[in-house]
Amino acid sequence: MISFARDSNNDLFLNSKNDISMNTGLDACLQSCESAVSTILGEKIYNQDEGIPAFNIIWNGTPNLVQARLAIIDTIEKVDNVIEVSDFNFVVTDNEFKYTATIKTTFGSGNINNVI
Repeated sequence: MISFARDSNNDLFLNSKNDISMNTGLDACLQSCESAVSTILGEKIYNQDEGIPAFNIIWNGTPNLVQARLAIIDTIEKVDNVIEVSDFNFVVTDNEFKYTATIKTTFGSGNINNVI
């Protein structure tokens, strides 16, 4: 697995050879999981069925945090090379849904921390 690497601002960056930096293996897989969860339902022009229904289950009306948790885990487990989400924790504070997921992949296990 290979993907473009991102810095702490989610920007592409150049490596020491002035090439676009790339991630492989576990790092690429975890980054793909973060991207999948950051995609809002309906955001993809050609695949309106992909993404997290964040507005419907987290931000509009009464939040359904159990459904949000399940939607995020389901989305992560659909990423190529992901075996399972072995642990998932979240907290909602200051209008932010912060989560941590431990993900078992074909490359090993790793964690992602993100905010929706």
